[in-house]
Amino acid sequence: MLDIQEEKFIKFWSEKRNESKLNPFFFIKGFAGGLIIGLLVFISILAGWYKRANMDASNKLSPTILFICILSISLFIAIFYNYFKYEQNEQLYQELIKRKEKNQKKIQEN
Repeated sequence: MLDIQEEKFIKFWSEKRNESKLNPFFFIKGFAGGLIIGLLVFISILAGWYKRANMDASNKLSPTILFICILSISLFIAIFYNYFKYEQNEQLYQELIKRKEKNQKKIQEN
């Protein structure tokens, strides 16, 4: 038997699953996570804790290129996170549907 939250999720996801896989909420959440990772990389380069990376970065990377790299990382993580959350919700939905059908068959047999 499914509990109330699982029933609510089935109802919610049956309505939302046919919409676009690019959910703006998950996209913004993933983009923020990507920005955090990118900024941590930037801060680690500026901090100079790894001298060789600092020398390479200062010689080869302009601030514009570094900014583009951080945005690229953020966009990749945002898209990846979005698809990951969609697939995670879809898998949970499929599992709950199968469990619901299995429970209904058991009830009908008894």
